[in-house]
Amino acid sequence: MYLSHVEILREHDRPALVQMLKDAGDLDPGTIEMYRIRRAMPDVMLVAWVDDDLVGMLNASYSADFHGMPDFESFDLPRRPHAFIDRIHVHPAVRRGRVGQALIDAFIRTADDYACTFAGGHVDATSDPNGRIEFFERLGFEVHGHPPAFTAGMFL
Repeated sequence: MYLSHVEILREHDRPALVQMLKDAGDLDPGTIEMYRIRRAMPDVMLVAWVDDDLVGMLNASYSADFHGMPDFESFDLPRRPHAFIDRIHVHPAVRRGRVGQALIDAFIRTADDYACTFAGGHVDATSDPNGRIEFFERLGFEVHGHPPAFTAGMFL
């Protein structure tokens, strides 16, 4: 498996995104429906492709402010803006194939373009919390908290 590229979601690729989320089999139908009808609209939605197959996505906001948010109190937060990862999802068939890393790398590059000083998000600990924590730490994030309320953060 070779990652072809990561790009911002183009509207005509939304059906491929929705199909990938359905095929993954690990998201509830309500969440998938939000992506179908465009209710999950962050500042940027990055998508990863392998050949002609959409295999991963990352929702991000680049105008967040984590000051005053209890989940991020353990970080010594710099000035805003902060970049927020709302959701990262990689199809199970290509997990551990560097798709998630490519999405995070693109997220961090874009955060730099927006002059963000910190990037963070919540870590879904409902399944494989150790694998998820390991993923974020391997990419340079600090992970704080206790199950089920993990947060990940990185100073930029």
